[in-house]
Amino acid sequence: MISQEKTEEHPFADIFSEDENENNFLLSKPVCFVIFGKPVQSLLISGQSVPDELVTKLMIEKLNSLEVSHFGYIITEIPSLSQDSMTTLQQIELIKNLNLKPDVIINIKCPDYDLCRRISGQRQHSSTGYVYARNQWDPEVIESRRKKKKEAQKEGKGEEEGEEEEEQEEEEAFIAGMQMVAEILQHLVQRPEDYLENVENTVKLYNEIVLQCLEAFIAGMQMVAEILQHLVQRPEDYLENVENTVKLYNEIVLQCLEEIMAEHDPQYLIELNGNKTPEELFMIVMERLKYLNLRRAAILTKLQSAEEEINDIMENEELFHTLSSYKLIAPRYRWQRSKWGRTCPVTLKEGNIYSGLPDFSVSFLGRMYCLSSEEVFKTFLLNPRPYLLPPMPAPPCKVFVFGPDCSGKTTLCNMLAENYQGKVIDYAKLVQPQFDKAREALIENAIAETTETAIKVVKEKLLRELQAKKQAEITLRELQRQYERKEDEEFPMKTFRSLEEDFATEEEVYRPESKRNSSLGDTEEAKPKSENVLYDQAAKVNKDGVNNVLYTDENEISGPSTSKRSSEDPGQELKTDADKVEDSIEEVTATHPQVLSLIEDNIKVIKEMNFEHPYEKHAEILEKVLREVTEENKDRFPNSPRYGGWIVDNCPIIKELWTVLNDKGIIPDLVICLSDTENNGKWLLNRLYFKNKHEIDSKILERLRDDLQKRKKEEEAAREAKEEALRIEEENKRLMEAINKKTKEAEDADEGEDELEGEESEFHELEGLDAASEEIRGSLLPEEFEVPDIPETEPELAPEPTDDTSVETENPKEPKEGLETEELYETVVLPEFAEDAYPDVPEMDPLKEKINYFNIMWKQLEIIMSDSFLQILNLEIANKTPKELLQKVVDTMEKPFQYTAWEFSIEDYDEETEDYQAELEADEEIEEEEEEEEEGNIEEAAKYREKIYYFSSTEAKEKFLEHPEDYVAHEEPLKFEEVLQEKLLLKIEKRVGPELEEDSEEEQIAKQELEELAIQANVKIEEENTKKQTAREDEEISDDEPEEDEDDIENILEEEFPKDEEEMSEEDEEQEMEAIERLRAELGEKFEADMSNLQSVQDELEKVLIPVIVINGARKVHIVQYILSTKLKPLVENRESLFEKCYPISALLAQKMLTYTYKYISAFGYWDPVKLSEGETIKPVENSENPVYPVIHRQYIYFLSSKRTKEKFMKNPIKYIRQPKPKPTVPIRITIVGPPKSGKTTVARKIASEYGLKRLSIGDALRSVLNNHPETELALMLNWHLHKGMTAPNELAIQALELSLMESACSTAGVVIDGYPVTTLQMNLLEARSIIPMIIFELDVPSKETFKRLLLEKSEQSLPYPLHNSAQIVAVKNAKYHKNIGDIRKYYQEQHQNWYVIDGFHSKWWVWNEVMKNIQMINKYMQTYLERIKAGKAARIDMLCITPQELISRLGEFGQYCPVSLAETNELFDCSGTDSLEFAAEFRGHYYKMYSQEKLNVTAEILGSEASTQTSPVKGTNISHEPAFARISGTAFNPKGSEYTRKKYKKKMDQFVERCELITYLGAKMTRKYQEPQFRAIDFDYKLQSFLSLRDIDPING
Repeated sequence: MISQEKTEEHPFADIFSEDENENNFLLSKPVCFVIFGKPVQSLLISGQSVPDELVTKLMIEKLNSLEVSHFGYIITEIPSLSQDSMTTLQQIELIKNLNLKPDVIINIKCPDYDLCRRISGQRQHSSTGYVYARNQWDPEVIESRRKKKKEAQKEGKGEEEGEEEEEQEEEEAFIAGMQMVAEILQHLVQRPEDYLENVENTVKLYNEIVLQCLEAFIAGMQMVAEILQHLVQRPEDYLENVENTVKLYNEIVLQCLEEIMAEHDPQYLIELNGNKTPEELFMIVMERLKYLNLRRAAILTKLQSAEEEINDIMENEELFHTLSSYKLIAPRYRWQRSKWGRTCPVTLKEGNIYSGLPDFSVSFLGRMYCLSSEEVFKTFLLNPRPYLLPPMPAPPCKVFVFGPDCSGKTTLCNMLAENYQGKVIDYAKLVQPQFDKAREALIENAIAETTETAIKVVKEKLLRELQAKKQAEITLRELQRQYERKEDEEFPMKTFRSLEEDFATEEEVYRPESKRNSSLGDTEEAKPKSENVLYDQAAKVNKDGVNNVLYTDENEISGPSTSKRSSEDPGQELKTDADKVEDSIEEVTATHPQVLSLIEDNIKVIKEMNFEHPYEKHAEILEKVLREVTEENKDRFPNSPRYGGWIVDNCPIIKELWTVLNDKGIIPDLVICLSDTENNGKWLLNRLYFKNKHEIDSKILERLRDDLQKRKKEEEAAREAKEEALRIEEENKRLMEAINKKTKEAEDADEGEDELEGEESEFHELEGLDAASEEIRGSLLPEEFEVPDIPETEPELAPEPTDDTSVETENPKEPKEGLETEELYETVVLPEFAEDAYPDVPEMDPLKEKINYFNIMWKQLEIIMSDSFLQILNLEIANKTPKELLQKVVDTMEKPFQYTAWEFSIEDYDEETEDYQAELEADEEIEEEEEEEEEGNIEEAAKYREKIYYFSSTEAKEKFLEHPEDYVAHEEPLKFEEVLQEKLLLKIEKRVGPELEEDSEEEQIAKQELEELAIQANVKIEEENTKKQTAREDEEISDDEPEEDEDDIENILEEEFPKDEEEMSEEDEEQEMEAIERLRAELGEKFEADMSNLQSVQDELEKVLIPVIVINGARKVHIVQYILSTKLKPLVENRESLFEKCYPISALLAQKMLTYTYKYISAFGYWDPVKLSEGETIKPVENSENPVYPVIHRQYIYFLSSKRTKEKFMKNPIKYIRQPKPKPTVPIRITIVGPPKSGKTTVARKIASEYGLKRLSIGDALRSVLNNHPETELALMLNWHLHKGMTAPNELAIQALELSLMESACSTAGVVIDGYPVTTLQMNLLEARSIIPMIIFELDVPSKETFKRLLLEKSEQSLPYPLHNSAQIVAVKNAKYHKNIGDIRKYYQEQHQNWYVIDGFHSKWWVWNEVMKNIQMINKYMQTYLERIKAGKAARIDMLCITPQELISRLGEFGQYCPVSLAETNELFDCSGTDSLEFAAEFRGHYYKMYSQEKLNVTAEILGSEASTQTSPVKGTNISHEPAFARISGTAFNPKGSEYTRKKYKKKMDQFVERCELITYLGAKMTRKYQEPQFRAIDFDYKLQSFLSLRDIDPING
């Protein structure tokens, strides 16, 4: 087996997965800016119109808003000069402690003089409040600018005309000196511009331009005159106030800002020239940000204007087609569909699935989103990130699960809850008990109300009865009084008696009722015994009370007649009696017999009562339970939807209930119904049988026992009938024997006729006996019947029961006595059934009825759900595992939130055609790859994620449409080798490759046979060689016999070439020409046949898109091999990108896509990935000379620097994106010095044109200031010196150079300084301004070569100003250069080690290669340094232009000693003997020196391993690496900081180092034993006290 080592592949520089990249963007921090600068306008709160606290509060609220967290912020005017609410330090701390830290700091520099002059020139309009600058309102400034512009235009034309006139004058003078006047006249010609018509056109054009300018000038002056009347100068714009403000700013704010900028990453610090216009500053900032590769803020675009209207009921496909074409980025690049589809992402985040409206559709990150309302639309526009971050889009998990018993619905509910971290709501356990409880409370309340009503009725009844009795008593007493008064008068006794009878009758009627009430408890079996006792007691009390009343009344009636009654007021008496009657009524309670009798019938009705709308009560309870569950599940997982996370189980299948739930909005997102429709529900019935197996088996046994007992009885009756028949047969047999015996005796006794007559009579008797026996037998024997077999109780699915495997039954529920029953129980056994089948017996019918009932109710409910547009999922549970069912449910729930594929429709084809036509109109050149896109079969095409895929068959397309994510690349590209292995696997049924090759047994046997054959062949060859040798020897011996040899030769020839019987004649022989023609014809036919076959093969290959390579085989073999290798090499190298596609676009379109975040900028930024892989270290800059070529690959845009690199990248993008990300870079500063004519400018221009750097000389810097900023203080000072004929001072020249270094090209790519410095003063001024080149090239050219080049230059071209190129001037420059260059070289070599000498005597190409070699080396070194420092690793510092003073000030705790040798061997190796930084390294802001390259290599490992513990690598020590010390030292030696800041922090650093040295000193001097003061070191006590005094002091800030 051949082993093949695979090279380790680099990870992708960019995230390959589109979804992962989008999530990465959503999680990223927005870019934030802080702009510092001197105050241009007055303070915001100078008029005290807005309090400082309110301004700060509003700003903090805005910084913490959703909008800022998405788009970022730009802070300006902070820190302010106002110290009322917050000091400057507090304002700076506020900026540092923001949740979103500032990424980029923009510092606008402006000299105080220019700033004061600008502010003091401002005027404000009295009515509008608009502020005008001086150049907008001052007529003098406006006029001067107009004149300068006009002069500049004239100078531009004048220079061209002047050059032409000078050339013409020189030509005329030369001709006048060489020829005669006549010859001159002959050669004179009229210029085209001197033609009359041309002159007239020029004058006409001039007049038009002048008139227009005059009109514009007059209009501008009129506007200025109008504005001047309303302009006023604000007090804060007075010059003295502005100067005070600037002075206050410099004293309070500037120092703090310098500290912040010194601590900030210099790569993200942008310094601008404040004298430029805002437009110029904006362009510079945008150009700088462009190359920082920062993430752009993703903007949202509304996809519909107010004038456009879209139908809300439009289908999804039609809607997406319509929205994707709104506000196109460019043809072909339409808005793409998102995972949310038409679902509103905001409501989905809340837990509700609502469809979005077309009127509220937006695009974000190149995808379309539909919002459901205007409020939601505004919320989404502020910050869409929370609604799109993972795990969204996720289903809210609102599910109802229905199904018959044992269908697995509870298991499915629990698995769904586990998958979505939700909760199962069991309707039977959570909702139904609460409803029953509420119903019981309702019944109790109804019973209580009924009881109270009954009590009130009984009381009223009793009161009426007693009042009636009392009224009767009163009437009797009245009659008695009347009777007593009228003794003489006869009282109508009949009336009295009738009243008594009525009263008695009424009493009797009442008494039976009380008796009936008292016996009510005895007749009701449901009443408890305690209630019966209460009934009896109540009845007794009632009866006794009535009797007592009657008895009392009788006594009163029969009482003495002398009793006195008050008859003055009978009504009052009646009232008093009524009160007494009411008091005399017994207490009526709920146990009163009459109350119980009244509520007896009502209780039965009340117990059956229900709510008026019971299903509404169910819905209320369910809503309450869902609300509680939602509150519990709100944080079930990070970023989970607000609502949802519940699964309802065991919900009743009632249409009315579902209607109420639908009306209340308690509806799920998915309704699941589990059913078994295969094989008549066999699977479900089988599960039901096994669940109720014991019960069903008991019923089966009981039925079998009954059947067996019945058969026993039938068998017993049959046996008894058979015995009776046998008995009768025996009796008949005996009777026949008796008859025969009598007959024989009669034959013997009688003879003759008497015998005949006797025989006939006996015969008749015998027949009668036979008939009688027949009747007896018929009456005794029962009707014959067949004994039935045991009925088959098993269904077709179950096998027949066997006796061998029968199982005895358990004891019966109701045991019977007797031997027969015991035997019966022993013989009845349960049949065996198949393990995977249920018995089709009558005992299964109830279960089948339940299933049928569920199916009927579900069909009715399903119709209602369908009308509500609910999603219903009918799951077939037969032969499905719970995991399979769960996966099906999860797929159904998540399918609406996944990318879907669709068939390529006519609308898609029309879109592609429109885009293609638009591209043709926009770009004349169409890439070949784009033209090949339409080669596929459109009928077998589909679209997925806005890409078109072609298929070989309909089946393949259907598979792709079902699961498109399985066939496209997601996390990594599709590999050609894997696809090829799959193809080969189908053909040869095994994988192929060097690492997979294993010799089979047959191959090994074949190899052995070949080896054996080779051995035999070698043996035969040796034998032949030996034979030949012997033959040669025999020939030598037989040289004396030649005749025999000749005969032998002739014989051999005859044997090999026998002669034909008929020899051909000479005429019939084939001639040479004929043979040639014949061979030529045969070869031609064969060639044509081969070419035809080859063409057919080629056509077949082209059909399957296999490329055909044509190579001229007539050339030499090595040439053919080379061409073949050249053609095949790209196919092999680029096959890993076979399934990748790149699209070239224009630079303008690329910027537009990045602006709208339709595509992302790659991790390479504006680096060329191809050149980066080739070792390039300088980032190319786009300009007119170096255009970029953007290319789209997947979701990224790559910028290539040339057509060559673009073609290479498009052929194999995977190769170039699978490499490390570009390392951090800083703008390059290169200086080239050398004597005159050494080639400085040539090399500088070459570098500038190749990489986009800016070539800058000191003259260019001065001219830039004078031309672009003539009104600044620096320009005025330069003009003052120049107008006096003096040279510009070096101080002013350095200021101009510093301003030029702020230009866009210098701050992004870098600068090449041409020929500066050339004196030590200039060098010192550059050092003071911290302008330190990264690398300085000295082109060393001998003086002789200098003057030689000067002469060659003069001979080749004539300059307009020869004096500036004279030998004298060059000699002076050369002498001055050689005089000062030694000191300059020595200084830079000692201080910065950045001086490189290039032999300029060679050709310019050699010099160029040497220069570029050193630049690449230094730049690569710088990038490695920045990368390692950023990663917290140690990095070399020998090429960072670090001065010895800075090295000493930033040495670590080891000082000049090697930390590696100290850690490894405990030896102190002093490195102070060398000033070289070759073996020095930086780690966490400290410098460390090593004494060898080997120690330097292990420094990173040792320091890196100790980084986490923050301890020193030296054994026995524990010295803290204070991060603040690195910050202090970095600030102290920051070249961009002010002199004051550097001095301040140097002082702090020295103090800090001095305090740290106290530990080392005291640790060395202190001993265990106490020493007297006289024995101590002189400064020991002082240092000890100093150390102890630092206990509560900050070691950094003092």
